Amino acid sequence: MANSEVNSKSRGNLIVFIAVAVVVLVATVIAIVMMFNTNNQKPAGTVQLSTNPSATLIINDKERVIGVKYDNQEAEILLSDTDLSGKTVEEASKIFVQLCCKAGYIDTSYDSVGSKVEIVISYSNENKIDKLKENLINTINTYFDENGIIAGAVCNKMDELKTQAETAGIKLNKYIMIQTILSMTDEYTIEELNEMTQQDLLDIIKAKANELKDIAYQYYADYIDITQDKLTQLQTQMQLVLQPIFDAIGDFEFEFTLDVTIGDLKAQINSSQLSQQLKDTVNEILDSLEETINNIKTQIQQEIEQAKATIKEESESLINESKQALNGRIELYKNRIQDHKEYFEQNKKQVQQKIQEFRNSLVA
Repeated sequence: MANSEVNSKSRGNLIVFIAVAVVVLVATVIAIVMMFNTNNQKPAGTVQLSTNPSATLIINDKERVIGVKYDNQEAEILLSDTDLSGKTVEEASKIFVQLCCKAGYIDTSYDSVGSKVEIVISYSNENKIDKLKENLINTINTYFDENGIIAGAVCNKMDELKTQAETAGIKLNKYIMIQTILSMTDEYTIEELNEMTQQDLLDIIKAKANELKDIAYQYYADYIDITQDKLTQLQTQMQLVLQPIFDAIGDFEFEFTLDVTIGDLKAQINSSQLSQQLKDTVNEILDSLEETINNIKTQIQQEIEQAKATIKEESESLINESKQALNGRIELYKNRIQDHKEYFEQNKKQVQQKIQEFRNSLVA
């Protein structure tokens, strides 16, 4: 009778255990987006552009943009209606600063104290980095010069990054890629990423950038946090429930974690000191649950898809509100930009002198 009750309890709780395992499996699957890896779409490097909006351009070996990572919400909204795919990195960088000026993130007024655009480059061909840096600085500064904008592009963050990379014992180019990934996800440790090739790192950056492209970051983060909290609670509850059951059926040490699979559980049972009769009973229970597992998996997939649809709908609403705010900024700065253009035409030498003085201060 006691064994019958234990087996009955085991059966019920093992169903719950399997449900938890399936939740983890499905949640992991939806967090990964597989990308096409043709020659044109294969990432070769990244170029981060930062002023107030900050964005990272993912480029191929032809130095053309194949993806964009929004480093903050301002960049996501600013670039939401702009397709940079296929453009050279110089063209994309110029468009980025043009939009920043248009929206007032870069001060275009003649009495500006100066604005700085910081560039951080990682590239699979390290021999090309210096030339790429020179081209980008010249492209951006030429735009500022032609429009009389007191601003300049610099790569002076490299010294700080180089020190950090040396401290970590990692090459600078690889360190930049690793830091980019760590800013996008907490799925990896710096040690794990350091074991990967640079191409592996670039593939992760591109996949993550596309994964989050159409989902507002905060909504996505909140959803993941809530899911993780529930799973953590279930882990604690299931450990408390399952351990006494396995204690009751013999000398069997059972460790419950969220990444335990049914195969792992069977392996633990079959390698234990339980009697063959008990092993057969438990394995029979696990085998008989296949249909239940599939039903649970289907239900969870449907719930996740529904949650994703809700998140997307809410994020699109948020983005639309933010776009309206952006259009308000553009309208606000429109007259200021026009006033400055007229001033620049009349006072070119004076404005150009201020631009040069500001540029000198950036490299001082």
